[in-house]
Amino acid sequence: MNDSHIHAQLHQSGRGALLLKLVELTAESPQHYASHRELAKPFDMSDRDAFYQIGRLRDADLAVPNDRASGGWRPTPEGTRIATGLQSSLEEGQLRLEHTMRAILTNLKDAGGESDRDDWMSWDLHEEGRAPVPLEDREQALDLLKEAEYTTSIDTLQASHLRIEITSRGRAVLTRHDVLLTGGMFEHGQTANFDQRIGIQAQTFHNDGGAVQTGDHAVQNITITNAQVERINESIAAIREVLAREDLDESVRTEVSAAVDELEAAARQQVETGVLHALFTKATMAAASAAGSAAGGALIQSLAAIGTALI
Repeated sequence: MNDSHIHAQLHQSGRGALLLKLVELTAESPQHYASHRELAKPFDMSDRDAFYQIGRLRDADLAVPNDRASGGWRPTPEGTRIATGLQSSLEEGQLRLEHTMRAILTNLKDAGGESDRDDWMSWDLHEEGRAPVPLEDREQALDLLKEAEYTTSIDTLQASHLRIEITSRGRAVLTRHDVLLTGGMFEHGQTANFDQRIGIQAQTFHNDGGAVQTGDHAVQNITITNAQVERINESIAAIREVLAREDLDESVRTEVSAAVDELEAAARQQVETGVLHALFTKATMAAASAAGSAAGGALIQSLAAIGTALI
């Protein structure tokens, strides 16, 4: 699978920023694991949301939990590699171009649908925290928008895009965040999208309008081994010991117990890994609200062992 598509999926989901922060926080020491609260703080995320998002990175083999009681997360070698490419894409690659093209369409729509050269040259197109977009990059983006029939323009031998106008196709694509305007430039043919890594199958087809995700999101038929079932059962036994502790919040106990029961039954039947990942995420999110207590921390640590067994 093309890295550019992974970068786009991460960026669109918001998990790209989380992965970059994880790499930043753990870069100085190979022994340091970042807590979910360290990761959540810059993004004003709740504990529950942070656990869910970092869990998705783990499911994609981009992050790994600490197996010690102190907990925390580190990027995997693959996670570090993907993060490096993502950073480059945001600064000078596909995602920077993608943002520039969408910013032009948005400004053009807000301007009433048309603009002359002096206007679009003055638009603030750069993403927050990134370098300004120079003229040559603006013209490249406009060339591609015109080629894809998202805009029309008046050109002369002396200058291009003297006057630009958004088309109905351009207006429509602004409502479709699942469309990559730059998809056709960086990938060719039919590919599986990023969700395939976590057991979800959805196809991406390319045309002159970019990459459009389609499909029914059916779970892939990939099942776990007997050895994985045994490891999951061992982890569930440890989880139930923690669930019996008196200092655990009762609502958390009830919700996690129900999710673990579902997970145990599904593992026994050796269902598809996508189903198991979904049930694991459900249990982890239920435990997240108790993260501040000793029992909650022990519960989350025990749950992390299941995530490791599913890899």
